[in-house]
Amino acid sequence: LLNSLSKEDIIQRGQRIQQLVLNNETYQQSKNIAVFISLANEVPTDIIIRDLLQPNTQRKCFIPVIVNNVNNSIIKMVRVENLEDLETFTKNKFGIFEPLDINNREDAIKSKSLDLIIVPGLCFDLFGGRCGRGKGYYD
Repeated sequence: LLNSLSKEDIIQRGQRIQQLVLNNETYQQSKNIAVFISLANEVPTDIIIRDLLQPNTQRKCFIPVIVNNVNNSIIKMVRVENLEDLETFTKNKFGIFEPLDINNREDAIKSKSLDLIIVPGLCFDLFGGRCGRGKGYYD
């Protein structure tokens, strides 16, 4: 199905989906929102992230970061302060954009402060589970 769509169709549909999120009542009422930065072929999240990072907003934007420990990996939801902060992110070994310095950032998992999590994907199972890319970090 995805291969049958033109690049323009995919862009337009991605923008439409993001606009539906921006107009959603739950999104509008949420103050602490985690957004996964989309990968190739996933519904984009760039418009949503930019909306959350507008100056003088009352919302906080968090993105997931994988932290590898000796015995396991954990996920943190770290705060992105503004668009300039976002532009300093670099790709990790999985091609996912992350901040270099995560130690001095607010972690929404630690503070248990998330109101909403937005997860892009290519497909979901019948129970709403995300069909991921095999590592299970984000699923």
